[in-house]
Amino acid sequence: MAGTAEKIGWVRAVAGDRFASLDLNVYPSGVGVSVTDNALAEARDAAAFLAGRTAVDLTAEEVLESPHIFIGSLSSFEEKFLRQREELGINSIMVGEMGPLDGVVERLAGR
Repeated sequence: MAGTAEKIGWVRAVAGDRFASLDLNVYPSGVGVSVTDNALAEARDAAAFLAGRTAVDLTAEEVLESPHIFIGSLSSFEEKFLRQREELGINSIMVGEMGPLDGVVERLAGR
């Protein structure tokens, strides 16, 4: 989350007044979307999978916080996507096949 916030800060600084009109997108990186009630266990598995494949080793908690990894319940996705919009300005989320996240789309429609 902190790394993404830093990068968005760079964009904000360069864009100036135009920043509000930009669309900022995130997408799942490294591991697929997983709708689960056992997010911490899956995040541990994802952290182990990503270890050595990226320049940074992540804890399970960092995996769950990452704007680029989507593991959790529908409620947690709703909270995460709203937080990303409010704190980072991310207003576009690419998830691939919608099936598993249909419920999140319904919950966030019009918000």
